[in-house]
Amino acid sequence: MIARLTLCVDKKIHLRQGETVYFQVVGPKLQSQGLETAVYPQEPIDFPLLSHSTPLLTCFGEAKELKVGLYLGEAENYFQIIDKRWAPGPDGKNYLLFAARVIKDISFNGSMELCVYKHGYSLAWITLSDKGSQGLREDKSGPLIAKLVAQKINISMAHGFVLPDEIYELKALLTHLALFWGIDLIMTTGGTGVGPRDITPEATLAVIEKRLTGFEQAMISTALTKTVHGMISRAVVGTLHESLIVNLPGSPKAVQENLGTILPALEHTLRKLQGDKTDCGRN
Repeated sequence: MIARLTLCVDKKIHLRQGETVYFQVVGPKLQSQGLETAVYPQEPIDFPLLSHSTPLLTCFGEAKELKVGLYLGEAENYFQIIDKRWAPGPDGKNYLLFAARVIKDISFNGSMELCVYKHGYSLAWITLSDKGSQGLREDKSGPLIAKLVAQKINISMAHGFVLPDEIYELKALLTHLALFWGIDLIMTTGGTGVGPRDITPEATLAVIEKRLTGFEQAMISTALTKTVHGMISRAVVGTLHESLIVNLPGSPKAVQENLGTILPALEHTLRKLQGDKTDCGRN
């Protein structure tokens, strides 16, 4: 268990599997650089821009540990967090808001204790393609990443994105996924060569904290067994906070070949990155 929240409603509600709900967390104020910043409302409020067709639920507690992909429930899980965002309140301030998918039919009234759990790893894949972002090319590599990783690692949730080859857009998304959403594994595909629009390595180097050259060398070694052009790859692998970021080539064939090389090491790397103190020789 990661954290505990108390869900409160003032009338009986019925939620169905597959439905989306929003959670507002009413809790303490955080101190940031000596200034008191209310990221949670101090009492339940209405969010004027939210759709009235989507239920807005109120939880009391600490939302600091809530990340996309985590589960909330009692003896069994009822919700999975699928989005985290800032939303404007009626007072002109913005507050943290969480969207969750209902994973089991539930009816309740009053209050309910919700435990926050992690079951598996969250994954985001990002396809870099000018044509793909314009709908002019089908993205096959991104979905393939999700499929192949899920065959080796327990994936709780996978989000996909298609971006043009723009360095600032990629830097912004990598930072958002790692530091705001808290995604465990972020994999890009495309933009690792020497073309004028190949900017994936530069964007990745600008945000990572620790570079993992062993992964990079392993992928290049694999590529060179297939083609001499493998030496052109500039793919970067590194960490940002508790997220592992991996650059992969653009073609589905190269994605499959490179992932086949590094997949056996991904889960161990994530465990160590996120604080596992078990001796490496015992894993």
